[in-house]
Amino acid sequence: LAAEIHFKEIQQGLTFKHNGVKIESLLHQHPNGALGFRISLGEKVIVYMTDTEHPEDGIDEKVIRFAQKADILIHDAHFTPGDLPAHRNWGHSSWEKAVDVAKRANVNSLYLFHFCPEYNDEKMEEIEREAKQHFPNLVAAREGLTIKIPTE
Repeated sequence: LAAEIHFKEIQQGLTFKHNGVKIESLLHQHPNGALGFRISLGEKVIVYMTDTEHPEDGIDEKVIRFAQKADILIHDAHFTPGDLPAHRNWGHSSWEKAVDVAKRANVNSLYLFHFCPEYNDEKMEEIEREAKQHFPNLVAAREGLTIKIPTE
């Protein structure tokens, strides 16, 4: 490549600030570890929580604190609640766990993503319909989806 590329390893708790954007990281439960990110753009907050596995009997409290009052929470929803128990220790979540985080963290909107590749479009529509019954301001992410961040 013609560009000069610099890599910086990201550690948990490391905070980056650049041009008014603040990025914080959180190590959460996943085999070999994974990081979630809290991105603050002025007063707006986006939390990106990929590849996270919550305890079988609850929600990881540090994830709730990290997502607290986010405008947008983008959360792993790899499995349905019915499929999740058979995939313990895979490092993934369900739409139900994502909704629980969103409610307990008082987030404004929830975007489910990182779905099981075995789920077809009809299954995804069913997941979205069911999840919206529990958290109406929810979207199941799709290829090409654009999220507009309100500036006010």
